[in-house]
Amino acid sequence: MKNIIIILTLTIFFTTIAHSQYIQMEHWYINDYSNSKEIDFTNSSTGTYSYSVSNLPTPTIGYSHQEGTVNGMYDFNGNMIFYIEDGTVYDKNGINQGSFLHTVHNTQVQMGTVNECAIIPLEETCNEYFVVFSTLGNIATSYEPRVFYGKITLNSNNDIISITDEAILGGYSINSSTTECSFAISKDINIQGDKYLYLVEGNNQINNPNYYGKLDRFLITDNGITYQNTILNHNNPGQNIDYTPFEVELNHDGSQIAWGSTQKGEIYIVELDGTDVIHTYTSDISDFPKGIEFSPDGSKLFFSQFYGDIKYIDFNDNQTKIINGASAAISRHIELASDGYLYCLGSSINPNTLVIGEKTIPFTAFISNHSISTLPDQIDGYEYNSMAKQTSCCIEQNQVYTRTTAFSALSTTWTNLSNPFQDGLADVSTSAGFIVATGSKTIIKNMNIEFGPKAKVIVEPGALLILDNTKFTGLDNCQAMWLGVEVWGDRTKTQETWTSNGINVHQGRIIVKNSSEINNAQTAIQAIKENFDGSLDWSKTGGIIQLIENSKFTNNKRGIWLGGYKNYLAGQYGNQNYIRPLRSYIKNCNFSINDFFHGNINFHFLLDYMMVAPFI
Repeated sequence: MKNIIIILTLTIFFTTIAHSQYIQMEHWYINDYSNSKEIDFTNSSTGTYSYSVSNLPTPTIGYSHQEGTVNGMYDFNGNMIFYIEDGTVYDKNGINQGSFLHTVHNTQVQMGTVNECAIIPLEETCNEYFVVFSTLGNIATSYEPRVFYGKITLNSNNDIISITDEAILGGYSINSSTTECSFAISKDINIQGDKYLYLVEGNNQINNPNYYGKLDRFLITDNGITYQNTILNHNNPGQNIDYTPFEVELNHDGSQIAWGSTQKGEIYIVELDGTDVIHTYTSDISDFPKGIEFSPDGSKLFFSQFYGDIKYIDFNDNQTKIINGASAAISRHIELASDGYLYCLGSSINPNTLVIGEKTIPFTAFISNHSISTLPDQIDGYEYNSMAKQTSCCIEQNQVYTRTTAFSALSTTWTNLSNPFQDGLADVSTSAGFIVATGSKTIIKNMNIEFGPKAKVIVEPGALLILDNTKFTGLDNCQAMWLGVEVWGDRTKTQETWTSNGINVHQGRIIVKNSSEINNAQTAIQAIKENFDGSLDWSKTGGIIQLIENSKFTNNKRGIWLGGYKNYLAGQYGNQNYIRPLRSYIKNCNFSINDFFHGNINFHFLLDYMMVAPFI
């Protein structure tokens, strides 16, 4: 096959948007066999460009590459950990570590033509990564087009110790030569770091009885990638769209997904707000759209074409417009970099003819034996070397917990002399937290308890927890926040019924007093149950929160949250004539955030609107 001369072309569109909005991969790996290179967007060597280009070790070749689909992962300091080309994994020295395989007709084979490759750092484990691929069909080699994923596991020295296949996502048993598929991955959707993967796949038989196509949603957790629901499919009434994408993209807030039809020369944008509204664009699309990318503010959608100009849809006037002088040669992805510029692999670009606001990266890469060269696929807006990832590595390498299992607290007083963690210790830690069970009264005096990122304290209905000169906090040495305290209740029951030892019959209760502290929590205390998936159980509101005597709440994303609850007299639930004030109150306490805040959202204090607790 001929050598293809590739010039990396960059186009500048959004110089007025703050740089902090471009949270992308800061290093890109690009391989052309003999000239392996990386682009460092954190370093400008000339001052003219917002990146530098440097050589990398030439990879050893394990088999005949077909596409040049690449991606790489870097550590917190910008040092390469590993990189991938066409399904083969190389270490930082360019040594072949093995390849991902998938099963075709009950036979395990090496992947063929890779269309896209995305790397997902697992948030709560230090050295594990999911890798998601989409492949193109090839009858001669029996490859079926599929989206599937595997896992790369490293040791503490960032050496690769395993490459495993996990699962195929979606798919039908059809003729592989008539199928296309691609995917897009969202930013985090909750504090656990879970994400969505959207898969678009179909065949080119839109006017044939065998036609099919669909848009599926999958949930990505550290435990794997699982099917959630089908948003659209070819059976939707009144629909005439094509599900054969080359590239699929989400806008930066995750509210829209877009792809181009490789069969009809159209672009589709689907609303992901539950309405499933489809916007179809056909005007001034002269060739089949291939690469596709939203602008960070969502006002434009850029696309390359099979052979043709790079264009964009301007949503301000719904017009399709051309980027003068820029073309992508053949089937090129478009990617937004952390410097705020859009990049596309192209050819035959004369830098002297580009209009103002466009530049060209000053090097040429010779792509040997590659028919479709791609840029690293990114999760737009996702912080790859996130604080969460750094925190998980710190915990894994440094933290030794006093207790690693959850337990139920009994009616007792904990001190440094006697406690469920280790007698004789006032400073203890737990990876799981504990539960104050119904009927129990637990007093914690003069102790400091550190909680891991997944740990929480639960005060069940009819239980009482008292913090007396005690501090709850996250793993401060690793800048790790914890989940906080949940005080459960019964939304249909009153707060007016008590036992003789201060326990409320129906509601959980917490008292924080005598200069106690709750710090570095996602929510310091909330009077509602939060489920594992982040959803809320509104039947568990009504818990009582009483904060007094100079207690402090520092560097919490939220201070106190009272879930929607009204306190009716016993037997009068729902009768507006018998509403009583809440039993929760706050007296002489301090809520603050300082320079040691570990989170990235300064959303600090919230009380539910339905019935506000009094400040005394």
